[in-house]
Amino acid sequence: MQKLSVVFLAAAITSASLLGSIGHCADAPNPSDNAAWRARMQSMFASLQSLLLITVDEAKFNDPGQSRAIREHAGKLAESAAAMHLAVSGKSPDRDPSLVMFSEILKDHSAEALQAYQQGSRDYARTLFNSTAFMCIACHSRTDSGVKLAWNLDSGPAASLPLQ
Repeated sequence: MQKLSVVFLAAAITSASLLGSIGHCADAPNPSDNAAWRARMQSMFASLQSLLLITVDEAKFNDPGQSRAIREHAGKLAESAAAMHLAVSGKSPDRDPSLVMFSEILKDHSAEALQAYQQGSRDYARTLFNSTAFMCIACHSRTDSGVKLAWNLDSGPAASLPLQ
């Protein structure tokens, strides 16, 4: 079971790294404001990565001492996802309607996960948190720019993972 958690965590962190590479995203909704777009994506990446480091470990997730951090990271994720959806609504620069659809799904999913956690549906919330990165993959794999990743799992929160 421990090995499965480590494998899932590695996959989730790697998947979440898609958000970390958004600085090179050619299809940002407002290219003239690329710095704001990158900042929004980096905020989502940081929140999701920190959240996943807690949620993939059942004991850590159920530790009452982690409640504040979970709420904080989940709240920032939901806030960033809502802001991103507002930024892309009707403005997909490559005229791909999936950008708007994926952003809406991420907005709703992250808000539902936060609400479930706040209402005490911890198992459901944990499942939602752990599945969030797959929406990042759906959006970032729709163009060539989203799959050019420079993953560095040797630094940051992922550095402590037993990936070898």
